[in-house]
Amino acid sequence: MHPDAFFLDIAGHMVRERERTASDLDDVDAGDVLQCVAPCGVGYRSQPKRSAHVRDFRTILEGDHTKVLDRREEWIRDVHGWLPLFMNGTPLFASAAVPEDVIDLGLPRRGVLTVKPGS
Repeated sequence: MHPDAFFLDIAGHMVRERERTASDLDDVDAGDVLQCVAPCGVGYRSQPKRSAHVRDFRTILEGDHTKVLDRREEWIRDVHGWLPLFMNGTPLFASAAVPEDVIDLGLPRRGVLTVKPGS
């Protein structure tokens, strides 16, 4: 196995990354946050059609997060436009859940304050 197929868990152990499947995105809906996992990024569309590229060829890059505003079948919309969830059956996004070791302490004067236990 290639080292890129692993990540380090909180204890520093190498853990094999789980293969993403289409079913991982079945429950995606408005309000969910997704992370782009496509190595070349994903191009925005002006409508949920592969041929409807936006004029400025805007792209969400690998590792970037986006909040879903709307979903139509295998397409999601965020503030910049429409994005396909899959390319040739391969997921382009993964759910971006808040890590379990982060505690939300509410709203201070500016923004949300989060801390990791033991910090």
